[in-house]
Amino acid sequence: MLSLGFILWLIPLVLIWVRYDVMPHASQVLMAILILPLVMLDEILRFSGWLSDFPFLIGVFQFTPVLLASQVYLAMHHMLIEKPVHNKWFHQGIAFLFFCAQIPFLLLPDTAKVTIFSNPPIGSIGDNWPFYVFYMLCNFAVLIYALKIDDMVKDYDFYLSDQVVDITQYELPQSMKMFTGLVTISFGAILLVIVTALEVVQFSYWQGIISLLHFGIFYVIILLMLQRRRYSPCPIDAEDLEDRSYSEEDMRMTLAKAERAIIRNKLYKSIGLRLRTLADLAEIEPKQLAVATRAMLNRNFRAYMYHYRLEYAKKIILRSDIKISSIAKRLGFTSERVLSEMFVKYVQNMASDDGLSQEEHERLLQRKG
Repeated sequence: MLSLGFILWLIPLVLIWVRYDVMPHASQVLMAILILPLVMLDEILRFSGWLSDFPFLIGVFQFTPVLLASQVYLAMHHMLIEKPVHNKWFHQGIAFLFFCAQIPFLLLPDTAKVTIFSNPPIGSIGDNWPFYVFYMLCNFAVLIYALKIDDMVKDYDFYLSDQVVDITQYELPQSMKMFTGLVTISFGAILLVIVTALEVVQFSYWQGIISLLHFGIFYVIILLMLQRRRYSPCPIDAEDLEDRSYSEEDMRMTLAKAERAIIRNKLYKSIGLRLRTLADLAEIEPKQLAVATRAMLNRNFRAYMYHYRLEYAKKIILRSDIKISSIAKRLGFTSERVLSEMFVKYVQNMASDDGLSQEEHERLLQRKG
């Protein structure tokens, strides 16, 4: 059993070693991998019969789920949000407080610690309330972190079109959005502690079950964070998009700089283009560009760049006989049908605005399929 556990632990360790340099959240994931086995340390000691041999290790790492949750939260923040984490040490401090809460137990005689972990408490709230309270608060902290991560993932998805063009390349896998599993396990652990304390059930291995569930869910989360994918930490947030402090002249200058950068670098051909990339090339702030496109053009970043892609597609169609399917692939559209539908709308809207001739208009529409 120990050999199997060691092999399972080596899998994420090897993956982080291979992909460390390409992951914005690598240091936090590495920390999570290194401390993950400590979640099961007490159970390993119990089932291997080593409790009496290593009594000084009993209960030392019961706070580990909180430390893991904080590392996962920080990792997801680095992965999804460009801005630095505020009060980073605050999250480490929370885990440290839970470690300090264990000190009274750690100061018990070795024989007492061995007895308690050999026969986990059931009922007798008056005598065992410190254990029940600690486990409940520990899982409550994990629950709060899980809810915060879930909100972070939803915000990232919601604002993805405001910072990348080809959203399919940067979308989180559906499995990555399943932080509800951590929410469910944390809430279930709290209920298990309550029913154990009230002697609703006589289950002597309730502590081991909680540890096993924590190990399992965090192991899956770590593997998900190690998936090979493109990363685009968002350089803006909801408050940035609502900023109206820029003058109309400033926003026009911002759009002019962006347009020059797009044309100079032919960014309409760039698959996987990010708001941050364009902003850096145009020497403007991503926030300025995001606000300008919304306020002046009533478009998000994706729609803003699609205008240039469709304009480029129009020129190709008018000047060559390249198939629509080839153009769609070249410009990053998911299919020929998507490009055709978008192109028809674009041509119809620009026919009068751009002074397109009737002949050119008809030719473009004939080529849409």
